[in-house]
Amino acid sequence: MHISMSLQEIYVSLLSVATLLGMGLGLTLEQISDTIRKHWIILLWGVVFNLVVIPVAALKTRSIVNLEPAFFTGFFLCMAAPGGGTGSLLTYYAKGDIAFSIALLFPLTLVSLVATPLWMVFAGPDNSSASPWLAAIPMIATLGVYIVAPLVLGLAIRKRWPCTALSIVKPVTRLSMVMLLMLVVGYLIIKGSQIAVGGLPLIFLSLASAGVALAGGLAATPHFGLRRALGFTSSIRNVTVAILLAATSYPDPRTMLAVLAYGLAQYVISFPIALVAARVVKGQA
Repeated sequence: MHISMSLQEIYVSLLSVATLLGMGLGLTLEQISDTIRKHWIILLWGVVFNLVVIPVAALKTRSIVNLEPAFFTGFFLCMAAPGGGTGSLLTYYAKGDIAFSIALLFPLTLVSLVATPLWMVFAGPDNSSASPWLAAIPMIATLGVYIVAPLVLGLAIRKRWPCTALSIVKPVTRLSMVMLLMLVVGYLIIKGSQIAVGGLPLIFLSLASAGVALAGGLAATPHFGLRRALGFTSSIRNVTVAILLAATSYPDPRTMLAVLAYGLAQYVISFPIALVAARVVKGQA
């Protein structure tokens, strides 16, 4: 079990690196700063929506859905950990505003270093063996290495060698899409039977929460590119961080299974919708 989790964590981390590197190669700092200047109100709402609204809504479900504490802890770990890098990848594929998605990813990543452990303390899970605050240092390292560093590297290459960046951005992005597809298929084949242990309440709650997060983002603004960016960036939670916290602070294996359940649900909901959105845009072109 431990080896399986380690391989999964490595794969998710590599996917995050490839995704954020590709996003950085395709953008300039000027595009990001211009997006922040023009859309700062929607950007601020995106931060509040991800860091406050989604976790609060998740907590409200605890008394409605009858889940064992360990399963709810894993589910809530995902709800409290925003900023999954593949949300930007789905935004790209769905023809959303990539610059806005990246601009939103930065504050989500930074604030979640404090917000995610704080939410876990506030949620008061019964099955923790250590305070989530103890995971803050490895959290910072994880986010820095697998999200911030590849994005900054991509932006630096684009600024220093723009021709090189433009020549490799498509292969890197396509590699990310292939890896994402393999991750979804892998979840279904390898982890499907394990996730089923949580029963229909866990599966339904995970699918519904991913759908609500996506719909909430899409409904936040009439602006075509921004709504897609906010929707997909919100529905894709930072499963890498959730896995790390589950492994370091919550030893009950059911907590990890609940994390995997949402990891699968977020792609089952968001990936097909991104494909449809891409086809709609293509058909209108």
